[in-house]
Amino acid sequence: MPWFEGLIGLVLLCFAVYALVDGASTVITLCYALGATLALAAFKPSLPMSVLRFLASLSAVLFLSCFGLAFMATSFVDDVVSGHYGTLQLLIAGFITIPLLSHFSCRMKAGCSAYFACRSSSAAAPKSA
Repeated sequence: MPWFEGLIGLVLLCFAVYALVDGASTVITLCYALGATLALAAFKPSLPMSVLRFLASLSAVLFLSCFGLAFMATSFVDDVVSGHYGTLQLLIAGFITIPLLSHFSCRMKAGCSAYFACRSSSAAAPKSA
């Protein structure tokens, strides 16, 4: 579903621009920008296995970082009441990076299964003797 990754990239890009304008922490802004970049990288149809492995690891780190930063925030209720939705944005970013992690890991599994299927078929014994 390329439109879904595009929507994720657009949301994270909006979060990054808002965090940049709002004067949020550089780490938070980089998390949003990295998530948008990962969502756009999902559009590339053929990626080498090493790149897929790197992107899957990076999306897992991003997922955990967003949740970690959100849980390190001082008070979620005070943020919402004061109109500053930084914690809520981090939680949304953490949840919407889950499909990116799933996307890269599924592509990695598909590549591995195709690789091992090709490799095992060439090393298999002939069916007729």
